[in-house]
Amino acid sequence: MYDQATGWDTGTDTQDVGSRIDPVLARSWLLVNGAQYEKFAPAAQSRADIVVLDIEDAVAPKGKSAARENVVRWMGEGNNDWVRVNGFGTQFWADDLAM
Repeated sequence: MYDQATGWDTGTDTQDVGSRIDPVLARSWLLVNGAQYEKFAPAAQSRADIVVLDIEDAVAPKGKSAARENVVRWMGEGNNDWVRVNGFGTQFWADDLAM
């Protein structure tokens, strides 16, 4: 697994599917629709270097609140992934940051 603090591989376990690396070295980014919670776990177990929970373009305006709740739930369960929030100046941005 990649150690972000030192920048060295700490002895990759071939069974360590779902571990992540420094984004500078990432070869693959998997964007997952934030409104589809059931897809979070399979994405986390994928071999993608980075998983991004997308609550911007992937989610219709009426689903943004539920997508935020999904992300909070996922992160609250101890998971650690990236989140793509809505752009500054949109009506959704402040709510995204408040989560």
